[in-house]
Amino acid sequence: MSGCKRLTSPKTSAPIDDLRSLRYMQAWCILPVMSPTTQLRGYVLVLVAACFWATIGLFYRALVDQFQLTRGVIVAYRAGIAALVLLLYLAVFRPRLLIVHRRDWLYFTSYGCIGVAAFFLSYIQATTSGPLAVAAVLLYTAPIWIMLWSWLKGEAPSRRKLVALSLAFVGCALVADIFNPANVAVNGPSLLFGLLSGLSYAAYSVWSAEGTRRGYHVWPVVAYSLGIGAVVLFAAQPLRESLRPLHLPGAWPYLLGVALGPSLLAQTCFTLGLAQVPTANASIVATIEPVIAALLGWLVVVPPEPLSGWQLAGGGCVLAAVVVLTRAGVNTPPDARRRRGLYQRPRVANSDDV
Repeated sequence: MSGCKRLTSPKTSAPIDDLRSLRYMQAWCILPVMSPTTQLRGYVLVLVAACFWATIGLFYRALVDQFQLTRGVIVAYRAGIAALVLLLYLAVFRPRLLIVHRRDWLYFTSYGCIGVAAFFLSYIQATTSGPLAVAAVLLYTAPIWIMLWSWLKGEAPSRRKLVALSLAFVGCALVADIFNPANVAVNGPSLLFGLLSGLSYAAYSVWSAEGTRRGYHVWPVVAYSLGIGAVVLFAAQPLRESLRPLHLPGAWPYLLGVALGPSLLAQTCFTLGLAQVPTANASIVATIEPVIAALLGWLVVVPPEPLSGWQLAGGGCVLAAVVVLTRAGVNTPPDARRRRGLYQRPRVANSDDV
């Protein structure tokens, strides 16, 4: 980015070229409290990510119904294609961004295995072993787990955040048509995998924010997490099923779409947003995804999927939660910086890497 100055040591004025020195410098590069405009931009990025995620069902429906691909194979290709595209781009145009400190490989491995692979697989199992409504509601327990994690770290949630969380959770339940008796036939596997999807989604959100806080650019965080997750996902699939898409040229536009949109662009926007707003807030705002998905089902799917009054009310609850958070959020610094009352922006050593 033009106009960015190369960072230098406060003691020696030497340029900072390695990650270890960069992390040392983060203690000196103290910037003012994040502006309301910056925080609002973070919420917009999370909303954009939710819009991309809401299209997943359209791609899955085409790939399953038209090409009989299993959902496990779909998510493996979804993560693998996105990781391959981004890694190739970085290797050719931004190779410096691929440098990772040895001690941070545990973070990237955990993120890829749990935040990507376990999240993708557990949600698929939840949707196939029980009602979709139950899977959706249990998935969006993620903000609750994130808030509990913050509370254990000594960051008590505000009353406004608790109100927004309650509105979002109730709204998701209504959008999932939880009052329909056919949608609440819970069994053991659906409950187990649903809870695992919520926990792994919470881990996905927390680890997405952790990468930028460690000083890494958003792209290597996304590329390595998706790449490691893809390796695990492909290892979990039968070889014959994994090779089937290679003989289905008509499936590739859908595979590319689900990889580049709901995976690559969505995760990039979400990670960028998490660098500017609290993780718990971002996860609550992201609950607008099922609302957008329901609207897409009504507008795009043929024949249209009808919307009940309860579902419309649920969408209103989620929108109210987003309004509550965004109105409060622009006046509140991110939770990761609130303990110090200062904002510390991760910066790379070279302006070419911004």
